[in-house]
Amino acid sequence: MGAPCSSGRRKQLHPLQQLIKSKNMNQLVDLWPSSYLQMLKQKYKTKSSPTGLDLNSFKALFCRVKSTKLIIHLFQSFDLDQNGKLDFKEFCIMLSFIFNSDEDDRIKLLYYLHDFDKDGILDKSEFQILISDTQFLLKLNQELAPKKIDDFKIWVEQNFDYIKFYEQFELLPGPLKEREIIRQIFLNKTLSNHVYVISYKWWELWRFYINYHFTQRNKLDKSQNIAEIDIGNISEQEQEQPLSQMMPSMHEPTDPLYPKYEVKHGICESNQDDILLPIDEEQSLRPGWIDNSDIQGEFEQELRQNILINHDYLTIPQEAWENLVQWYDVKNSLIFKRKRYEGPKKKTQIIDLYPPLLRGYIAGNNGVMFKKCFKFLMSSRKTIKRCFIKLCKFYGVDQKDFTLFYKKVGPDSWVEVLDFEQTLLNLQILSGTFIVIIKKGKMPRAYPTHRADLILGTLWDVQHPQTNEWLLCHVSEFNEDFTQVKFHQQKESFQREFNLQVSDLTLRIYPPKTKSIKEQTQQYNLSYPGLTNLGNTCFINTVLQCLINTPLLDEYLIKQTYKSDINKQIKPPLLIEELSKLAIKLRECKERYIQPYDMKRAIDQNIPQFSGYEQHDAQEFLNILLDSMSDEVKKTTRQSMIQNANQSMTQDLFESVIKEMFMGKTINTLTCQKKLKIILPLSLPIPLNDDINVIVIVFRKFTRTFSPQLKRYGIKVPKYGTLKDLYSAFENASRFQSQKYDFAEVYRNQIHRHFARFEQKTLIRQIGIKNNTILYAYEIHKNQREFEEEVMELMSLTLSKQEYCEKDYVDVYDQAGEWRHGQITLIQPKQDKNDKQDKRYRINLLYPNGKSQQSILYENQVAPFRSKVQYKHTNLTISFVINRIYNKMNDSLDKFAIPFMIIVPPQLTWKEFRVLIYNQAKRFIDFDYIKKKKQLQKQLDHNNRMANHHDLTQRGKQIASSLCTDALPDRQHVSRKTEQDLEDYQTRQRGSSFQQSQSELSFLYEPDFPYRIRLLDSNTYMCIQCEKSISYQNRSHVCIGCEKEMVDIPINFNPNTLISLDWLDSLAFSPFSTMPDNDDSYCQQIQDKLQRKDRIVPEQCLSLLTHEEKVDIHCDICKSIQPSLAKFSLDHTPNILVLHLKRFQFRDGYYEKIESDINFPIKSLNLKKWSYNQTKDKIYDLYAVANHFGNGQYVIGHYTAYTLKQQEGKDVWVHCDDDQIRPVNVDKVLSQYTYLLFYRRREFPTSSILNLTYKY
Repeated sequence: MGAPCSSGRRKQLHPLQQLIKSKNMNQLVDLWPSSYLQMLKQKYKTKSSPTGLDLNSFKALFCRVKSTKLIIHLFQSFDLDQNGKLDFKEFCIMLSFIFNSDEDDRIKLLYYLHDFDKDGILDKSEFQILISDTQFLLKLNQELAPKKIDDFKIWVEQNFDYIKFYEQFELLPGPLKEREIIRQIFLNKTLSNHVYVISYKWWELWRFYINYHFTQRNKLDKSQNIAEIDIGNISEQEQEQPLSQMMPSMHEPTDPLYPKYEVKHGICESNQDDILLPIDEEQSLRPGWIDNSDIQGEFEQELRQNILINHDYLTIPQEAWENLVQWYDVKNSLIFKRKRYEGPKKKTQIIDLYPPLLRGYIAGNNGVMFKKCFKFLMSSRKTIKRCFIKLCKFYGVDQKDFTLFYKKVGPDSWVEVLDFEQTLLNLQILSGTFIVIIKKGKMPRAYPTHRADLILGTLWDVQHPQTNEWLLCHVSEFNEDFTQVKFHQQKESFQREFNLQVSDLTLRIYPPKTKSIKEQTQQYNLSYPGLTNLGNTCFINTVLQCLINTPLLDEYLIKQTYKSDINKQIKPPLLIEELSKLAIKLRECKERYIQPYDMKRAIDQNIPQFSGYEQHDAQEFLNILLDSMSDEVKKTTRQSMIQNANQSMTQDLFESVIKEMFMGKTINTLTCQKKLKIILPLSLPIPLNDDINVIVIVFRKFTRTFSPQLKRYGIKVPKYGTLKDLYSAFENASRFQSQKYDFAEVYRNQIHRHFARFEQKTLIRQIGIKNNTILYAYEIHKNQREFEEEVMELMSLTLSKQEYCEKDYVDVYDQAGEWRHGQITLIQPKQDKNDKQDKRYRINLLYPNGKSQQSILYENQVAPFRSKVQYKHTNLTISFVINRIYNKMNDSLDKFAIPFMIIVPPQLTWKEFRVLIYNQAKRFIDFDYIKKKKQLQKQLDHNNRMANHHDLTQRGKQIASSLCTDALPDRQHVSRKTEQDLEDYQTRQRGSSFQQSQSELSFLYEPDFPYRIRLLDSNTYMCIQCEKSISYQNRSHVCIGCEKEMVDIPINFNPNTLISLDWLDSLAFSPFSTMPDNDDSYCQQIQDKLQRKDRIVPEQCLSLLTHEEKVDIHCDICKSIQPSLAKFSLDHTPNILVLHLKRFQFRDGYYEKIESDINFPIKSLNLKKWSYNQTKDKIYDLYAVANHFGNGQYVIGHYTAYTLKQQEGKDVWVHCDDDQIRPVNVDKVLSQYTYLLFYRRREFPTSSILNLTYKY
């Protein structure tokens, strides 16, 4: 008896378990494509229970294995957690070890599987079980002697076919078997008359896969005949070739795909031991689903036009297709079955590639078509009678009682077939043609009863119900009760067809080519919700949006695969769990936004440095969040046996799937051979540029005699310059005096800040002016004389009174000896004529703080309004004015167009205040539209008086029609008019300034005036008049639009007031008023930007990162200070590569932001050039971007995200700005605001897919 094992001693593992643990299982699993993993999952589910695969089910799955001992030993060896069941990951590890290991490991596995007593030697009984099935033996008379592992290897190479032995464990046919099955089908001369068209691109992937594995690590006899799967050439429209060429050729030509090698069926010969080597060093992985999308046509079962044989497609026999479908399945059910005919020449075959797809119907006695559509292919050489017979047979009617009509797509009408012997080719019937059988003497009527123009095949401009994009479509089908219409987009796949409700047709369809304007920007009405900003949490929302849209990680969260990885020692709430809940909400929620309170509470508790509501760096938050979630899902002992695919990485580096996905490694290499390893994400330096481009849009004041258009200038300013440099550059470009202009920055159609409070010596980087910043220069009368003239002109609208009435405003001399405004509430006249006392007035005195006081004053203490009160120039208030319009979809008032600013003198009345705003807002008014609208309304009112509403005279109809046509002209051909068009020209020339002012006042009083003024608190956005919210969420506490009347009341304007112009009629706003003219300086700046190569590219950043640098370092080898060259390089790049652009730097006492624009690739980023000992390409594609808007400090600014999403099968980039979600063009994704770039590896390792998407 041996000594007892101490409790502290680790239990010794069986040699097979040691072998399994020593190998990199992820690397073996990665040899399989993800499609193969899905097929294994289906096989696994057929025998497994929800808790896993038990031993009996395992035996049933591998029923071809005769040895029960062998099955039990195999099951126990790969039951890594020893729970008596194999989960799917353990199952995949076992099969990948059996089939994907090298020759040496497979022989070792064979040895240890039969070493049942685990003594390291195969005794006679164990050896007998191995050779019990003689079909694996190469030589039959073998000595049954005990063997050790080294002797066993030699014996196997000489006597045992271990490859054939492992075939009994195949659940899916391997490449050798697939190749042999397809080869035998092609050699068979008795094939069916049907063939299938398959993508040549996919076929090449499969052919390379089977040929590579056929030659890999196998010694073959030279005499073995390897037949090439070769398919003869077929012409474009029809294929015609001799029958002898339809069979696979047995000759051995040079493969045109690999001209550098003398290729024999995908392999080349070697003179060393007759070993056939693969033609390429790259590993050939099993292809995924049969993907025929690259040869798909417009209609179902139709091929794309102008495809070439052996370039775009090829045809294979039906038997071969059925086997391939069984092994790989078909993506999107794109199956193209074609019939093979005998040609006019002997021993030739014809394959009709483009038989038209016909859409058949049957009509009732009333001519209305039945809704059931029968779609079928028919050769163009067949007669129309064949179609007629086919339809009658399908619908079960007698041919004698029916006739046939057809209609092509377009404006053509129904055509009755008179000669049934004509071919489809002669009738020029193409794919998509409608055919209908109907009783003789009837006409087909395929439309709803109330829309006679909505006929099958007619073209319309249709607004898509999801994207709101106008598309040229034809009517494809109706549903059974005619409540829905299916539309087919012209020249697009049938998979993009969509339905519309009949009730929506009035607003969503127009005659063809009237609405379907080709635009570069596709508008999508996305239902994807945003995340509410809970208070400076934009950096959190941005990072969360990027993470939730990360490929594979999204499935890991939504499928809740993480639950099997949870570290039970960590107390809830878990970040990974809350992130999973949030991801599920974002996918299922139909609201416009989500409030992530639970996620914020989890962050506050688990990452206290980000608690509260202060702004933080998004990159710092991302790193700590990933580290925290990685701790929550650290691998258990069982999981840690599945190591990462990169053998050079240490096992503890990827102790969780989070780090496995996001973390990589870099190396600092020194000349003394010392290497320092650093963990990624990767921070990239950005080259500096000393000059920045600034765009200035000049907003000049409107006067009665001068109506300037907006103008855009382009100026160049030193990056480290001051506001004085900015003003000087502006003066040089525009020739305007900068003292008359107030500069401001506009964000979200509102003035974000203006620079009047900054001194000219202020550094522009200190206030956040960066490259390509757009500034607005508003002309403000800062000259005292000009300002007083403007005020006097406004005050002339209010006439001074010598005789006062009640409710009049006057100037009064109060008891403090100051003149101030007041309102007369009561007048007490003299008692009689002999009374020497003056009139007495009860006056409500008004104070600047808003308070009032009643006082009785005599006539000598009262003066006309604004005749005594003195105003100081320092009391001027600069106010911001925004434009808003009601958004019916969101039920809210949305800001739009360009804001502006005005100086509000304190002595103005409300009437003068409205005129002051109108003088600048009139640039936005389309007076031509208002004039025609008035004429139209006037004419309609006249018609209503002259005739009945339901019976207009013919003359009235013509007038109304002509006016409606003229009322809304094409704005591209109409020049914008001013308010002067409302007056007669001669009157305008003769009228005085006062008359013009009174004319403007009358226009302001009109009920059809296009906007209403609303005064808001600039901080709370509450209405100042009623102190109610402007939000439409709670209707009982909503401001309905307070507006002061046009009265002579002192304004008493609050400096903290935001002026809003709420437009009542959107058509009254002229869109051309916001389009600035471009100055030559701006045009030159744009031209330079398009031509020069000053955008930062990855090569510049990575060259700065990896350049050699001279350093003095204490060498551990030399034990002294030695000069050395240090070089930074990449050792391992992860599946998800996050690039952090180092835009912030500390210089001259300030944090500054490097605002250089970047030009990183959206697709196909390759870092091989900067990698250390990397021989293979790792291609990355961009899927998310984090942006930072603001100045030189990350704590001052705003974060948003761009994420890539799928919309109707297309990639759509979406801008996530907290709760605002909108689509953007791909060319807007990368800019000077880009801060973090999220790249995904184009081909994910299969092990990562297994770890992240399959539950234990």
